[in-house]
Formats: sequence, C-alpha cells, structure tokens
Amino acid sequence: QGAISVANGAKVIINGGHINGPEKSSCSGIYMYQPTVAGAASSVILNNGYIYGYLYGVTVLDDCSFIMNGGEVSSHGTCLLNNGSIAAPSTMLINGGKIIQLDNDNPAIFHPGIGTVILSNCTIIGGTGIEMRAGNLIVNEGTKIIATYSTIKEKANSSGATVKGAAIAVSQQRKKLVSSLMMVNSPDIVHSIKRMFKKIQRLLWQK
Repeated sequence: QGAISVANGAKVIINGGHINGPEKSSCSGIYMYQPTVAGAASSVILNNGYIYGYLYGVTVLDDCSFIMNGGEVSSHGTCLLNNGSIAAPSTMLINGGKIIQLDNDNPAIFHPGIGTVILSNCTIIGGTGIEMRAGNLIVNEGTKIIATYSTIKEKANSSGATVKGAAIAVSQQRKKLVSSLMMVNSPDIVHSIKRMFKKIQRLLWQK
C-alpha cells in the first residue's frame, strides 16, 4: 500500500530524509490505514524531508491525520488525498512546505471524502491545485495555490477528478456528500477559483 504504511493508532514523526514509493506503481509514499481498533486514529507529522509516490504521495483514510510543517510532498499523480468511501473524517493540516504535482495534469490535493483540509503558509502546485468533492477547506494567509494546466477543462467522472486548470475546484461527489469552502486571509491564490454546482454535475452521479 505504501513505502511506509501507518495503521491502528501509530504515530509517526518525520524530521528529514527521503521517502520514495516505487516507480510505475500505485503504492503511496505514505499510506494511512483506516483504523481496525476502535478509537485508534493514526497520525503522521512531517517537519522536514521529502515524500514521493508515483501515483499517490500521501493517502489519508478514516480518522487519520497528516500534519505538514515543512518539507515537500510530490507525485506524478495526486500528492495528497483521502477516499470517498471513508466512514470517519480525515484531517490534513498543512502549516508549511510544498505540495507539487509533477505532471501538471492532476490535482495536487484531491479530497473526495469527508474530512477537513487546512492550509497555511504553504505552496500547492498542480494541474489543478485542489479539488474538493466533499469535506471542508480552509485557506489561511501565506498560502499560494497555483494551477499549471494551460486552460480550464471539465469532465464527468463518477468518483475521480473532474477539473483541470483551476486553483480550487469544488464539485459535488457522486454520493452527494456535502462540500464547503471557507477562505481566510489568503490573497496569493493564483489563476482561478472554479465552483461547479449540482445542476452541471449530474453526469458525475451516473455510473
């Protein structure tokens, strides 16, 4: 599942070094499991260092939390994501560092499941910066979100990414989970903010 897999209440702190998932693989650099022990939520704190996964950088599932205070997460696919099927909310707290999608073709952060993403003093770069299909997003001062795809494109996708070229995309998930977006004191968001409403996303709910 990952170069490092974290489960069942484990707490991991990374202060430096390189964590690399295998090339041409669907393994994550770090994969955080849904807990199998009631109340045992896992967490990873990245203070510095580098995490890379070919398709997925860091995967955060049920009730787990990823806290990034510095360093870098990168991927040719999606750098930071949860899953639309999780039963308990995940937490992604990014206080610094860089999240960089390497191919300019996918979202740097993809959030199809319940949970919260909080961004402060960090840089997010991807074909789309962030796509929220469920959950809550808070963007605080000092955050730069940069979309690198050359234009804005939309496509129907039942559970995957639907937009290219938006700094922030908000599109309802096929399961009709609730999305909300709150932005606080962040003048540095670059390129565009794209909201896609229910009426234009009916195709996404079709299999």
